[in-house]
Amino acid sequence: MTNLSGILKHVATVAVTTVALAHSAHALNLESLTMLETTGNCERCDLSLADLNNADHSNADFDYANLAGASMSSINMSGASMEGANIYNATLNSANLSNATLNISNFYNAQMVSTNLSGALLRKADLSGANLSQANLSGADMSDALLDGANLSNANLNGVNMSTADMTNVNVSGADFTNATLAGAIVLQSWLSGAILCNTTTPWGVVNVNC
Repeated sequence: MTNLSGILKHVATVAVTTVALAHSAHALNLESLTMLETTGNCERCDLSLADLNNADHSNADFDYANLAGASMSSINMSGASMEGANIYNATLNSANLSNATLNISNFYNAQMVSTNLSGALLRKADLSGANLSQANLSGADMSDALLDGANLSNANLNGVNMSTADMTNVNVSGADFTNATLAGAIVLQSWLSGAILCNTTTPWGVVNVNC
């Protein structure tokens, strides 16, 4: 009987703690949403799992914000700063992140189909496992970025800087690397099979294939 009582008391404690944590997280999320609505910025705030589809936050400050699992399809964040943000497993299909500052941000497993990242700063960003199919990355700075297992099929990478990026097992079928720089990148020639390489600087020299 004593053991049963102790077990029930433990279960009740765990349940109360779980509910308390859930309420705390919900309150934090509401506080962050209020900050975003009133100031237009959300530096270091928690917007995990938030619905931001079709919103306009161009030129906003989201540095080090937690956007894990957020829905951000068709959002306009052109010129925004999201340095160090956690965007793990978020959905950003058809989003506008042109000229955004995204250095050292975490985009692991993010869905970014047809996303506009032209001119964006993605230095040392983690894009491993991200789906960037048909994305526009022209003129972006992706030096030292982690792209392990990313999908860049049919993406526009014209003039992109991917110097010393890790391109292990990346899918670049149909991707356009015209005038791109891949100097020092971790990449094998076979991984670039099917890509458009016109005046492309690779670790083994300037290449012109499928032009």
